[in-house]
Amino acid sequence: MRSEESANNATSVIVEASALDLLFDALHERGYTVVGPTVRDGAIMIEELASAAALPYGWGVDTEAGHYRLRRREDTAAFGHSAGPQSWKDVLHPARARLWSADRTPDGGVTTAAEPHRGGFALFGARPCDLAAIGVLDRVLSGGTYADPVYTSRRDGTFVIAVDCTEPSATCFCVSMGGGPGATTGFDLAMTELVDAGQHTFLVRCGSLAGAEILAALPSRPAGTEISERAADAVLRAAAGMRREHSGAHTLQPTALVNEAYMRLTPGGRFENRRHFFGAAAQAMRRILVDHARAKSAEKRGGGQERVTLSELDVAVPEDDLDVLAVNDALERLSQEDPRLAELVNLRFFAGMSIEDAARALDVSPATVKRDWVFARAWLVEQVQNYK
Repeated sequence: MRSEESANNATSVIVEASALDLLFDALHERGYTVVGPTVRDGAIMIEELASAAALPYGWGVDTEAGHYRLRRREDTAAFGHSAGPQSWKDVLHPARARLWSADRTPDGGVTTAAEPHRGGFALFGARPCDLAAIGVLDRVLSGGTYADPVYTSRRDGTFVIAVDCTEPSATCFCVSMGGGPGATTGFDLAMTELVDAGQHTFLVRCGSLAGAEILAALPSRPAGTEISERAADAVLRAAAGMRREHSGAHTLQPTALVNEAYMRLTPGGRFENRRHFFGAAAQAMRRILVDHARAKSAEKRGGGQERVTLSELDVAVPEDDLDVLAVNDALERLSQEDPRLAELVNLRFFAGMSIEDAARALDVSPATVKRDWVFARAWLVEQVQNYK
């Protein structure tokens, strides 16, 4: 529906939250009608927005099956909530639409006129699951021989500003369907919101030439490695949270998620190479699991540790799962004795890499990885089984 480049062709930058008003101004100057989330009638709804002030700053939601409630947040996040009760289909393909109108002339005749084109929407705050849904609408309503005129008139020229989902609800399930909380395609601009220690910023990346043009009108600064890793951490944490909601243990298939993060986060040289990135991603996955395990352990007052099940990983242990904290402590010791083997275990265990993937990430041969993995696996299993 628009000219689009890969999201990987542009460098991500940092934009302060205070610059969102300038983003609205840039969109309005180019004739876009900005539509996005706002608080109305006890829910976060999608409506036309005049300025960034209408965004739901400081609002979150509590959701369970059959339950939806707004709640005040302790910070000023504008997108610290999951997708609301509406979908963007209400904007692009409304249930009611006037197709034409008729008027009677003074002499008794009748004139008809088609409704004027209504397009030029800027969808502000679409989530990755929304982008997937819009992609389905595109295939069904604008593809093929009989395109829907209402949908195509409203969809043509649409500018999409996606926001990564860092706080999914208890009922979110995009990860289980092969998606994820990070936007990878279908947008002009994509943002990851970061609120920490009084700072409110967005990591912004381009997905099209139109997006690059808009971004150039905003004050920004290059994104360093630290903030890029924070953004990746937030998205990985959201994905891991959704997996926990839909399984008793951590049933992780993280390789696709980590590779997706690599495609999203490596433009612009923020990581020195693939090895640097995958090492950081494995550490992020490790922190997610360890933090959750520690929280669970504290809740149970030591009455049981969090356990993790890893699919597609040939760890030869008697049980189907391992104690996360035991693995973490063992890795701390291994990193002191043999940092190279510890790096391999991180990639295999927490990033879910195959022998071949780990070999590419470490820039060594698969034969070397296989030999090292035999030793590292045996050492890890022994340490975990003896964990107290």
